[in-house]
Amino acid sequence: MVVTSPAPGLCERKKLATRRAIRRAALALFKSQGYAATTVEQIAQAADVAPMTVYRYFGTKEATVVSVSLTPALREGLGRMADALASDGAPTVAEVSGLVALLAAEEEDWLESLAVRVELVASTPALEQALWAQSSAWTTTLAEQLPTEALSARVQARALAGACLEGLLAWRDRSAFPDADSLVDVIQEALNAIRVPTSIPAL
Repeated sequence: MVVTSPAPGLCERKKLATRRAIRRAALALFKSQGYAATTVEQIAQAADVAPMTVYRYFGTKEATVVSVSLTPALREGLGRMADALASDGAPTVAEVSGLVALLAAEEEDWLESLAVRVELVASTPALEQALWAQSSAWTTTLAEQLPTEALSARVQARALAGACLEGLLAWRDRSAFPDADSLVDVIQEALNAIRVPTSIPAL
């Protein structure tokens, strides 16, 4: 069932703005001087916050690239994806396009930021490992929205999260990268690979 989350209050909006400012500063530094050469202290200075603030919002340097905030738009989009997974076996192009549109509308430079993060993950083994570790948290979040029993929900959620991540990592190899339509296409292609057929063909 899709649940539209209420708009965040002033405190939550300020926290989200701080988080985004830190991430923008981190990505700019990673692009200009490399991921390994950038320190949390440099990120804090560029974002005009204390190093402890960076740790409080992200925990690790890797998380500035691979973590995701469960914003109202993302929560709504995940709800739609969960509904499609439960009813159709996998989200359709409409659900994937809707999720991308929701996230792009919520943050002005979301698509550009995502493209930079994908490039960083693809070129940094430590970040790729951190991304897959982070997927367990996403699996839990998605499974909580599925109507099936616990084990089935986690299996379905794990498959969905894995397909989306594989599609995301393959996005950079598409000729139209970092176009939004190519992002939708490659994620949909990955999701189609896990779609359960409604009937099994005769042998």
